[in-house]
Amino acid sequence: MKIFKKSFAAVIMANIIFAMGCGMPIFTDTFRIETPPLPEVWQQILGTPSWRIEWIAEDGSTLSADIDGNSFEGAKILQGAATPVTALPYWKNKNIPAGIMKSAGAIFPND
Repeated sequence: MKIFKKSFAAVIMANIIFAMGCGMPIFTDTFRIETPPLPEVWQQILGTPSWRIEWIAEDGSTLSADIDGNSFEGAKILQGAATPVTALPYWKNKNIPAGIMKSAGAIFPND
């Protein structure tokens, strides 16, 4: 799984001003998360999956998004700490819910 940074100057500047005023060094940006390729056997038998993406938000809460493609853009991830991001494949048309098949994951900012 890959995580790509998409920075916005206004968001960065607002966070810098906030951090300077409150003494809290928390900075966030919006990221694009790409799911990994499936094992070939899964793809042949089950077809293309939907994905549930889960991550830790800037306020420490767990957020998730269900997607039908292989990338999700818009995750705001807490920077300055190791943050887990998980992608769980599922198949609506085969009645296989998220969490049954092996998930993919990454640790931001390392992966």
